[in-house]
Amino acid sequence: MGLYVNLQKKVNGFSLDIEWEIGHEPAVLFGFSGAGKSMTLQLIAGLLKPDAGVVRLDDTFYFDSLSKTDLPPQKRLFGYVFQDLALFPHMTVWQNILYGAPGLPEKEKTDRAHDLIRSFKLAGLEKRYPSEISGGRSSGWPLPGP
Repeated sequence: MGLYVNLQKKVNGFSLDIEWEIGHEPAVLFGFSGAGKSMTLQLIAGLLKPDAGVVRLDDTFYFDSLSKTDLPPQKRLFGYVFQDLALFPHMTVWQNILYGAPGLPEKEKTDRAHDLIRSFKLAGLEKRYPSEISGGRSSGWPLPGP
């Protein structure tokens, strides 16, 4: 089997309507600027909700509009690297940090998170959302300028 994607999404005059299937091999998604590559990946990862369609990996449905299946991003086996640095806007600072260590035992994950909080001087911000902290935006952190 593999990954089956059949998605429809309309946003601001743009209409995405795709269907493809790949096996268990590396694949490349390419196209001109504005073709919907990033949107497609965000839909698969669960960061955007499709208007209709299916995202299925082998026998697991991650999204299916007919059965109303819509697993949250953290329950999907798909990663997404943003074009700019970003935080998940629906997760707190603490949750964003923990998200980066899915396979670690809970104690080690928590210890590392505390270390990162100290190292980056984020103490007191752990329960805040990106939109509530200085410089945090749902579209990402600004990169340092020249």
